[in-house]
Amino acid sequence: MSHVKSLVRRAVNNTPFLPRVSSKNLQLFCTDIALIALGFRTAYLLDLFSISETTARHFGATLRQVDPVFRDVLLLFHTDMEQVFFLNASLLHDRHTEALSETPWTSFLYLTSDPQGVPGNPTEIHAACQMILDGWVDQSSAFHTSISSLSPPQMIALAGYLLEYPISYCPVGSNEDAFLHDIPLHVYECILIPCGSDIPRHTFMKFSCPAAGEGSSRALVDKIERRFERRLGPLQPVWGEVKVNCETKTLDRVAL
Repeated sequence: MSHVKSLVRRAVNNTPFLPRVSSKNLQLFCTDIALIALGFRTAYLLDLFSISETTARHFGATLRQVDPVFRDVLLLFHTDMEQVFFLNASLLHDRHTEALSETPWTSFLYLTSDPQGVPGNPTEIHAACQMILDGWVDQSSAFHTSISSLSPPQMIALAGYLLEYPISYCPVGSNEDAFLHDIPLHVYECILIPCGSDIPRHTFMKFSCPAAGEGSSRALVDKIERRFERRLGPLQPVWGEVKVNCETKTLDRVAL
């Protein structure tokens, strides 16, 4: 894990990033890219700083040149929403295949005044994932693709799926924030626990879902911990445990 992080840092040093990035944010960024490369996470949405699509492409190409461990790392762009995702294409392929034959990991929730579950996977999510994987034609060259044709509501639903949330919101209309106003939510924070005391804990996923009708939060906590602990092998001896915290909160506004 430490070696892969150092390789990410080397790629960063060889890429002309436009913004000034703090040491803390750079450390978090290198950790999350390493988690993608090592198959611990399916996707990471860059939200620590902004980079242009051109710079992101340069960085992706540099990663590929640095080491074969990054051969499965795919960059995904939504130009209008100014979003850049880093994906593990091999893990996404496995999850997409699994979703077609088994109970999908991610459930979808229509974001209305009375949130309702979506039966099965929305067709646009299936189509978008297939498009992403179709663009990953061969591991030696296809390291980026665009999904700018998706609408913002579709992109929100897809992001939840890519980021491996157990529950992803499907907005209906343009005022989706209002539907979560003053609704009690279970807010989950998923944390990597280091083996030693010299490394800080790392939050790799955070999501929410309405508390009403969700069922046992303890059961979901256990389910998440089991899922990600199975992927800890390549991260050891740096990281040794996955811990999920759950709080019930009522918020004025929820970022989607």
